[in-house]
Order: sequence, then structure tokens, then C-alpha cells
Amino acid sequence: MSLRSSAIGVAAAALAVLAMAPAVSAAPDGSPFAGRDRDFTLDAKEDLLSRKSNGQLAVSPHVGAYAYAPQVAINNGWNNAHWLSAGDVTGDAKPDVLAEVNGIITAHKHSGAYSADNPWGTLNGTAQYGGWGWNFFDHKVLYDEDGNGLVDVTAREISTGKIFVWLTGIENGQIVVSPAFEMGAGWGGIDQFDIADLNFDGISDWVVRQGTKLVAYYGQPAPVAKSAGLAPKRAVTDAAAPGAKAAAAPEFQVLSEGWDLANAFEIKDVNLDDKPDLLGRLTANGQLVAFYNTTTEVGGFTWYTGQNPLGTNWASDSFLS
Repeated sequence: MSLRSSAIGVAAAALAVLAMAPAVSAAPDGSPFAGRDRDFTLDAKEDLLSRKSNGQLAVSPHVGAYAYAPQVAINNGWNNAHWLSAGDVTGDAKPDVLAEVNGIITAHKHSGAYSADNPWGTLNGTAQYGGWGWNFFDHKVLYDEDGNGLVDVTAREISTGKIFVWLTGIENGQIVVSPAFEMGAGWGGIDQFDIADLNFDGISDWVVRQGTKLVAYYGQPAPVAKSAGLAPKRAVTDAAAPGAKAAAAPEFQVLSEGWDLANAFEIKDVNLDDKPDLLGRLTANGQLVAFYNTTTEVGGFTWYTGQNPLGTNWASDSFLS
């Protein structure tokens, strides 16, 4: 089954209006937005992290009512990072910042406290994540693929277009990283990538940009593990033929057309309803816009509102997460 020959039952829409359904106020019971936590300010709201053009690492605290406060610098000297993102890899339920420099990923640990009077104390201490050679991979994403409360690294191998995941664990207080699990082939044609459980079925979904389209590939249950140990929850997904492993679950869905108008993409809970919303940054004016998740069906298709502008404070930032 190919993307272009499949009709998912969703009309293609411009970036300004995604596939829409009536708005609702809460996710299905027992199905909160999960997989990572980027609450740097420790107030139970997911904040927005980014790198400024001057190399500063900045947090935009979520202040409720669909809004972020002005950015607060929490560190300097991030110009040399080839990739960075945030999630808990140390097991303290607080977001660490992971950055890759020259093929090595370093976890910059959350200090366990945040103060608006001393934001420079937000990070304290470092630890290496895994080995070396991360420069051979792009589109790195942090998401908890095995449900142990720690984010894992999913990334595309540049030379092959294959996607792999490395699972994170803690042993004797130290970060341990599993060998790579191959999760799919044929992904050389994507240029934006993020992960979330869009439809609340407990399995991660991949959201990618393919040409002008934003497409969701819904995760299918992995086969029962043959032995105990770390293992992803989702089955392998190949781009050319996703292949349903569970008959009731959709394989993929074109969420929207017009994503060539955006130069950045991220999944976050913007409106604090425990659902994964979509963020896009418009190339023309630097405006960050949110599309709120209005899905109510568990394990089915995903629906979003139209465009909601958040501002242009992030127009020149990189690595929004």
C-alpha cells in the first residue's frame, strides 16, 4: 500500500486548516498525553525549549490559556550543538537537555529546581548518552517507546533511510542505552519527524512531512517478545508498505496539505488538555501556530482545529522542543 494511492477518508487541507472535528475539552479517560515531559519550570505545564541565534538555550514557560511567557535564557554556548532536545533520561521525572556535538550525545541534567530569579541554575551536571557515531543519524526524536518513564532516542540513518530506536534504562544510578532496534525502512524522503501517541491507544505514532503533506503513521502493536528485556511497544513500520498488524487500527492518515509553508514542526500539549497538538512555524513571517487535537476516539483517526497563532518570538530559533 502506498501513501499516494490510499484514501484515508480525510480531505486534504491547507496548512491554515487541518482535518477538523468539533472541539472537545478532554482526552478519553485514562489516555493522557504521555511519552515525554518538558516541564522545565516544574509547574505541571509543558514548556517550550529552543536555541536562540546567539547560542543561548531558552525556555518559554507555559502560562496557561494557550500562551507562553517571554523566553528565559537558562544557559549559554550551545552554538556547536548539531541537535538538541529535552526529556527525562536520568529517572528523576524532570526534563534533561540532550545535545549532540561531533557524534557524541551528552545529557545535561535538570537540577531539580527552577527559579525565575536564577534560571541559570536549571541545569546542573552532565552524563554521556550511549556511545559515539550519532552524527551518522538525523531526525533524532525523544519519546518513551517502551513505557519505562524514560525517553528513548529514535533516529534515521542518513545513508540508508532506516529508522532505529535506542531504549534508555537506569542501572546503578547510571544511564544505560540498549543496542539499536530497527523500526522501519524507506524513510529517506521525509524532512521533518516527531513522535506522539496521537490517538491514545498506548502505542507511539510517527508524524512526518513528505513533500507538502503532514502524514501520521499509526503504530501497530509489536509481536510478543521472545525473551525478557527492553523492547519497543510498536511494530516495524516501512514507508512503502506500512502493513497493519492490528486490523482495527488505521495504518496512516494524511493530516494536512501545505506543510511546505512551514520550516519547523513539533508536537506539544499547547492547550493543556493532555492531548498532543501540532506546532508549525510559518516560513513567510516566523509565526508559530498551533493546531489543537480534538480527537475523542481511542485507536482511530486524529482530528485537529484550524490554525491558532502564538507569536513570532521563535522566528529565528532552532531546535524547538
